[in-house]
Amino acid sequence: MTDLNTIRVIPFCGKVDEWPIWSERFLAKSKRFGFKELLLGKLSIPTADEEIDLESESGKKKSVIIELNEIAYSELILSVDIKTSSGKVAFNLIKGCKSKDYPDGNAALAWERLKNKYEPISAPSLVKLEKQFRELSLKKGEDPEVWITQLEDLRVRLEAMDSIISDNQFMIHILNNLTSEYELQVAMMERRVGDAEKPLTIEEIRGELSLRFERLNLRSSSNREGEDLEENAFFSGQFKGKCRNCGQVGHKSFQCKNKGPNHGGNSGNSSGGIFCSYCRKPGHDKKKLFQAQEEGLTIQPCQR
Repeated sequence: MTDLNTIRVIPFCGKVDEWPIWSERFLAKSKRFGFKELLLGKLSIPTADEEIDLESESGKKKSVIIELNEIAYSELILSVDIKTSSGKVAFNLIKGCKSKDYPDGNAALAWERLKNKYEPISAPSLVKLEKQFRELSLKKGEDPEVWITQLEDLRVRLEAMDSIISDNQFMIHILNNLTSEYELQVAMMERRVGDAEKPLTIEEIRGELSLRFERLNLRSSSNREGEDLEENAFFSGQFKGKCRNCGQVGHKSFQCKNKGPNHGGNSGNSSGGIFCSYCRKPGHDKKKLFQAQEEGLTIQPCQR
């Protein structure tokens, strides 16, 4: 049997959105420790006044169940974080399972109370959960990985209430509730929903959106660096305009360190030391770049 001194709890703060993950982890641990069946009400827990013959087989089994109940109840009561108001509610639900028949607590009753609180199966609860799922959209700047995980938790809870959401329905919900920053990814992926040869999967969506999110963060970081340069130039008394040579803030073209070898009288560079202030590539200026694009020539701007 397990020594109570070695118990390592899985903390639960009492919030509804943490219940699906915590309860799954707690049940997994309860199976490993041998009290899952007791927790689910599959074993009858002897009352305090019940006489047990420790010499008989049935008496020995009842003794084991009593000890398992003690471990299970201890695990539950120690797992709850009482620093939060929601944690105190969960704590009181468990504590309320002590009675004259079960002075040390009834773990099966405690688990049932927690399920009724955080996993209700009534019609109003189903309607509320359905609405929560349908209205959960990705917010601008939010990590799509975290958002999809929230949707998956709601999906699991709905399925536990016999409200099944198919993979295709789930993927369509994801694609229809993204921000405009993911329009290209949506256009590419929505064609493959339900495709017979190469159907789209949830993991593919997760991967594509995560990759796009990383790129957006890199671009945002780059923009912030540019804003910092402008701010430094403003407060340091430097030239506040942009260099016509490299496009950066804080110096004029004759001060630019990014000159070509032929700039300012040097020779040996076919580009003539010219840098485009739009795409910041050597060999042409902004006017020639736009003119070439209009005429369909090969000069192309860099990816901005």
